[in-house]
Amino acid sequence: MTESIEAVLAGPFPPDVPLPSPEICRAQREWIIREAQGLPGDPVRPGLFPNARIKNARLLLALAGDVWESRALERARGAYGPTRSHLAKPPSYHAHDAVACALVEPHIPRAVKTTLIRHLCAETKQTRGSRSRRKTWQLWRWAAERRFVDGPP
Repeated sequence: MTESIEAVLAGPFPPDVPLPSPEICRAQREWIIREAQGLPGDPVRPGLFPNARIKNARLLLALAGDVWESRALERARGAYGPTRSHLAKPPSYHAHDAVACALVEPHIPRAVKTTLIRHLCAETKQTRGSRSRRKTWQLWRWAAERRFVDGPP
């Protein structure tokens, strides 16, 4: 494992350090897959919510292009749906990791990513709580700073 990957995994989600190149992520694919414990948006065991290390590992998989474009978009579009609740059967969570993964996926056009995050940030109090909406806006600012999407207004 490289220092750049370990720095991402050891930090907060979303990472506050520069992301490694997709080539580095692809070279470390097997190790990252073990750390990710599933795909973006998947619950983890034990418990439900993936920790920052798991979310960041999933982000690195997406950066490497290992999350199919269509699956990344599907997971991101459904990240905050009515079935995404710890009270749902089966239980789930607001999948901020799925949104971040779609934003860094190299095969998704920038315009599509920007449209996606604009739509997710336009949701109101009726659909999600303030903490979840703030995290989505944080992801937009984070992705815009790294030039994955166009910036928030």
